[in-house]
Amino acid sequence: MESQAITPSDVYNVIVSKESATIAEVARELGTRNAVAVEDAVTHLLGLQLIQPSPDSADVYRAPAPSSAFERALKAIAERLTEEAAIMTNAASHAGLQGSSDAESHFEHFDSDDAYLNRLAAILSQAQCQIDCVLPALPSPEGLASASVEDLTLLRRGVKARSIYPESARQDASAVAYAATTAEFGGEVRTSTFTPAHLIVIDSRYVVIDTPLVNDGRSSTITSRPEVVTAFGETFEYLWSQAKPLLTGSDRFISLTVKERTVLARVARGETDHAIEHATKISSSTIGRIIKSLQERTGAPNRFALGIEAERRGWLKPNQN
Repeated sequence: MESQAITPSDVYNVIVSKESATIAEVARELGTRNAVAVEDAVTHLLGLQLIQPSPDSADVYRAPAPSSAFERALKAIAERLTEEAAIMTNAASHAGLQGSSDAESHFEHFDSDDAYLNRLAAILSQAQCQIDCVLPALPSPEGLASASVEDLTLLRRGVKARSIYPESARQDASAVAYAATTAEFGGEVRTSTFTPAHLIVIDSRYVVIDTPLVNDGRSSTITSRPEVVTAFGETFEYLWSQAKPLLTGSDRFISLTVKERTVLARVARGETDHAIEHATKISSSTIGRIIKSLQERTGAPNRFALGIEAERRGWLKPNQN
């Protein structure tokens, strides 16, 4: 590896695999004589709190459990970004560059909830591709109800949405209802025991980091710096890969009424409106309204496509009457 640059990732992988190592041991493992590059990488990893000196020897470095190290690193990055954003925004204001400078376009720091929420709403209204979100704590039922309205607007526009909730969401009826409602339009919710920070990645262009403060307030940072967006985008993908879907097939079904379930199951079996009316005693006009509503909700152009879409979304229960 002598001809290749030594990266912090290379060094971290060696220390994790060996459980502990000196700089000389890392260099030997990587096949390099460039101890300075290894030292620089170690310094970087120490700053991220991904490794730490061994309590037995300051020359030996060890990696804590990856999950706890990852959480500390993420929080350290969030704190550093918040501090840097405040500095950059302050510098821009002194230079008279507010609203137009590169500094301010890369980092925006908010101590005011109103300013932060207004700016976030403006960015979300322009979202075109995908919004990925990590929530360390569940919103209130009122907050989830409000979020479902806002998220449905985005989903209907074709914007994909993925959210990672804490594991407690599995016992929260409002969270399951939110997931079921947004799932109808392609939204996805997973849960994890590891949700280290409030993080939103928007269109691979913006990252939002919300940091709680000791006085029950919060400090929020929005950045468009490419390397930061890329790093947090990869962070989300890692968390997503470790998380589990919140909804089961039966959960996905809860947002349909009994009549909708009955009609949908029979439509999927190819029954005509007349046959459904005869079997269920639901009027033909109600059956027509239900089918039209379900087609609008799923985007299905006809009854056949509606049955396929219902199957894909997990709406069809076995032995449904």
